[in-house]
Amino acid sequence: MKKRAMTWALCLAQATVWLACDFGVNENIAVPDGETRQVSLNTVNGNIAIGQGCRVQDCRTVNGRIAVDRDSETANLQAANGKIDLGKHVVVHGNIETLNGSVVLGSGSSVDGSVTTINGKVTLHSAVVNENVETGFGNIILLGASRIKNDVRVQGRDADGGELLIIRLAEGSVVEGDIIVEDKNRRVELHLIAGGRVLGKVKGVAAIKEHTTTPEDE
Repeated sequence: MKKRAMTWALCLAQATVWLACDFGVNENIAVPDGETRQVSLNTVNGNIAIGQGCRVQDCRTVNGRIAVDRDSETANLQAANGKIDLGKHVVVHGNIETLNGSVVLGSGSSVDGSVTTINGKVTLHSAVVNENVETGFGNIILLGASRIKNDVRVQGRDADGGELLIIRLAEGSVVEGDIIVEDKNRRVELHLIAGGRVLGKVKGVAAIKEHTTTPEDE
């Protein structure tokens, strides 16, 4: 498995060497509506909340969540042990990374780079990711004509196959690249629902199921 997310988490632990940043321990960071921050926002054991119409740099937290309200722009977003939640029409000029937390992109939001999570679900609501979406052990859900403009990758190994992982492309959502499961022993299903499509190749997926409407057990 790639170590990129692990690397930034270790760097975050070395907070004493950070320069030119807003850093806190055991405290939340909140940016009021309409504000611009020219330094990165970093906290341990705290949440980061970005208001509406803000412009901020990198945001990082350990043991906390990141919430970005509508019409804001950010650089990279990174959370260990916490959720990352984007409101409507948010633009991320960089990557989104979590270790143990889900990622939700609201309607009209976009990520210039990739979305990566180890243990967390990724959900797109009428949103766009311009690079890859990568997961270790979390489901990937695309709704409302969402688009991933590169690949979907399932990383990590499990000799027993592990729990069932579902990639669901619904309501006209599209993966423009490939879907790649790196370990052939993993139990991964691809569900294509109501016009969901993959334009590239599908590699290593145990089953592909097509539905005209969302099944009741979905």
